[in-house]
Amino acid sequence: MVQYYNSIETASANQSGAMEADTISKNGRSSKSHMSRGNIFQFVLLTIAAILIFSSCSKDKEIDTTYTFKYTVSDASGVVVDVIIFEYNDAGERVGQQSFDECVKGFSKTITANSKATKLKIRVTLTAGSVSLVRWIREVFYLEVGKNVDVEIKDSTAIAENEP
Repeated sequence: MVQYYNSIETASANQSGAMEADTISKNGRSSKSHMSRGNIFQFVLLTIAAILIFSSCSKDKEIDTTYTFKYTVSDASGVVVDVIIFEYNDAGERVGQQSFDECVKGFSKTITANSKATKLKIRVTLTAGSVSLVRWIREVFYLEVGKNVDVEIKDSTAIAENEP
């Protein structure tokens, strides 16, 4: 089949394999890229949505629960006071402890509780010379997640022989 062309440009374009706009649209192709602006915008939106969804699924950060231990008992001559604070979970199991040796009036320290701890019990050992006396603070201190609880032993704090 012999083809006749209206111009040299048309003839040389067809010989090189290039197509005219009419031919392109007839064959179902577009002269523009397959990724139109609308498609690019949708692709970017889907990518951002996927990133946000997967980043929001990451593990939540734990919120620290703290307590501030304060010892404000008047110093007794010749008596050494050692304190152990036991941390308990909801099931009543010990999950942590803090020890403070030779506490003196004015001692204060803020502690980050074990992440499973919900309450505190305090044991005090009073030592005078070679004689030691172990007692428990009668109050149980309850922790609040993400907050600081003041735990103070003062002159009027009640003690007992048995764990509360």
